[in-house]
Amino acid sequence: MKRLCLCIFVFAVGSVLAVPRTSVPDREKKRPFQDDAAPAIQEPAADPRAEDVKELLELLKKRKFKELEETARRLTGIAPAEARFHYLRAEALAGLGKMQEADALRESALQLNPQDETAHALAGDMLYDMGRSPWNKREWRKVLDLPPATGLNEANAHIELGWILAAESASAEAANHLEMALELFRQAKAAGLSIELDGAQENDLGAKIRQLRKEANAADPQTGKMTIHINISVKDDKGKEMARAIKEAEYKVEMTVQPAGVRVLDEPAMKLRYDPKTEHIFLNATPLGKQRLKLLAEQTRLAIFAGDCCYIYRVHRESGRMEQLARYERDYVLKFIPNGPLRELKNVSVKLNDKVDNWNHLQEGVPFDILPESLKLDIEGTDASNQRCRESITLAVPFKESDLPTECRGCEKCQPGFRKPQLKPPPKTPAFPTQPNAGGCIL
Repeated sequence: MKRLCLCIFVFAVGSVLAVPRTSVPDREKKRPFQDDAAPAIQEPAADPRAEDVKELLELLKKRKFKELEETARRLTGIAPAEARFHYLRAEALAGLGKMQEADALRESALQLNPQDETAHALAGDMLYDMGRSPWNKREWRKVLDLPPATGLNEANAHIELGWILAAESASAEAANHLEMALELFRQAKAAGLSIELDGAQENDLGAKIRQLRKEANAADPQTGKMTIHINISVKDDKGKEMARAIKEAEYKVEMTVQPAGVRVLDEPAMKLRYDPKTEHIFLNATPLGKQRLKLLAEQTRLAIFAGDCCYIYRVHRESGRMEQLARYERDYVLKFIPNGPLRELKNVSVKLNDKVDNWNHLQEGVPFDILPESLKLDIEGTDASNQRCRESITLAVPFKESDLPTECRGCEKCQPGFRKPQLKPPPKTPAFPTQPNAGGCIL
């Protein structure tokens, strides 16, 4: 595809790792990997709240926050110990701008079911699909805190945490968790337990651990204090349609708009036309940049990125007429992942671009309609030695809008068979059916 960059629009892009989950079993024995007696694996009981959770997730996907809050509150009254209802009600409150109430509700959800590791694993599964870190990590750490100290839940928790931390560039900690998962897997095999890795071979997991160790050794602790990840969504679930349209466009054009947020191409008075003599695109009488757009075909498709919208045009070379074929509106969520000592801070207060924000909110994701060129973070917190410390970080957002991925980076929804390894019995065993991924595709 040819590219014509008329104006530079700065943004950040990050991939989203989306994988299917496995259900988690109840077990009668506290130490299932003992050499003297490997117990039979129980088939997990059906999730009685699965349909209710699915209904709430659908409301969240449609951004019907008021209806979501009312429905989640009603279901919480029926099943007050179901943490997923609390988390989803918190999503509604956050969508309604009630961030403090949302965080308080998430904290109370985490404290539910203090002796039920399966409940925490189910919550962790859902939060992973929603991209809600650090709550996802905290739920999986709860699984590890509860007895038994070894088992399938625990092994899968280590794999979950390893994959999450690897995506956050916490390579050393990620490698530690994956090594624990691999050790539990080997203990199970040595004990004669009928179990296998689903989605990878033992050697694959070992190679991933070695890669993470290498990355950890090469990392400079003085750099990379904060990592930005970005999730991109397209309104009306038109992500795949937009991706196809961009790939079919022969040229991509980027235009900056001042002031930011003005959708100039939506204004009826603003007309685009192509001048075949000068080979420039004009917005009314103003040329878009100085570079020429040499069209070889009579009709050419063009993708124009302006603010939070992508427009697809058909350009008629001889007449210069530009016909709008489609318009796509995007939303962005930026996640701020602390590295090094910043990960260990407690009692944190933070400002984002001089506005007071919430530390957990930043790590879960801050919505943006228009991506800024840079971000300033002022952080104050208590370190491991119980001393208050301050850090000021300026983060560039150094990519162009046309560099957005035009296809999924890899998930079960878009690429069947793409999955993270999970511990599970062989196919003849009725436990642990692989569940389809509920979401998380970058598009």
